[in-house]
Amino acid sequence: MGEWYLKVACLLGDLPPKESKYAEAFDKLFANDMPAAQDLESVESHLSEAMGLAAQHGAPTERTLPSRPPVYVVAALQPHLEAIRKPTWRATAEGLLSLYWWRALLTERHQARANDNLAKDFEQLRDCVRQIAKDGRYDAATVDVLSEEEYPLAGAKELAGLGWIGKKNRLSRAVASLVSYSGAVEWFTGAKLNQTKVRRLESRSSLDMHHVFPRGVLKEAFDNAMINHGLNGVWLPKPVNQALANQDPRVYIRRTLEESQDLTAAQLQKNVESHLVPYEIMMADEPVATRYPRFLEARAGLVEERIKELAAVEDSGV
Repeated sequence: MGEWYLKVACLLGDLPPKESKYAEAFDKLFANDMPAAQDLESVESHLSEAMGLAAQHGAPTERTLPSRPPVYVVAALQPHLEAIRKPTWRATAEGLLSLYWWRALLTERHQARANDNLAKDFEQLRDCVRQIAKDGRYDAATVDVLSEEEYPLAGAKELAGLGWIGKKNRLSRAVASLVSYSGAVEWFTGAKLNQTKVRRLESRSSLDMHHVFPRGVLKEAFDNAMINHGLNGVWLPKPVNQALANQDPRVYIRRTLEESQDLTAAQLQKNVESHLVPYEIMMADEPVATRYPRFLEARAGLVEERIKELAAVEDSGV
């Protein structure tokens, strides 16, 4: 976490969050007469708030966090958020940060010149938050990452090449967190896979990345890249993943219903669909060789629709 503190310190000191600026940022942060411990506590509090926002957006642990850059920006903005007194204006600012969070993860904003863009993000969002504190409004056109033209959202092309959700891949993890944020539940029990549940599973090393179509079912027809496609993955508790391993979903879904006294077919379908999974295609009576590509394409459509709902910028300001 040491570098996290230094990145935030750079932004608070109006410096690009680069290693070459760490010493200067450290000196600026502790230039006043306050004890260093108090300043560190403030930065730690800001980071805690930022990680809280990440958790609210479906990424409650470091392993599920898609990317660090937006955490630094959200952390550095906390002192400015605290200056907003009116609850409705505070809600506007928090809505702006939510929009920024998704766009930072679902566009290519930080793929190049990441540190410089982080500094710009902070400056532009800080000015917006300050304006909100004055009159409750901001101009989205002044924030680069909110430009649909300059930074289009991930769409069909990007989702078609999505890597495995268990890897350190920004977009793959962003999609997984988006699914969690959208209300994903555990397939058998219907329990919400919310931040509390995911943290508990992670603490026990029991959060698995489940292949909807397991490797053993696909290996005869598809290569590893297709088998480990990100859209073939969902978060499930380890015991559930192990119970479903190496069987066609048509088989393990039907077996689950036969073995359960309480779970109905309608409820199980609803639980599975909470992961933005196209249930009817998954269960279609056709060979895996044709069903699986159709499944990936249909799930891409569901995910893309949700991406637009969460991160599209509809107008030039609020």
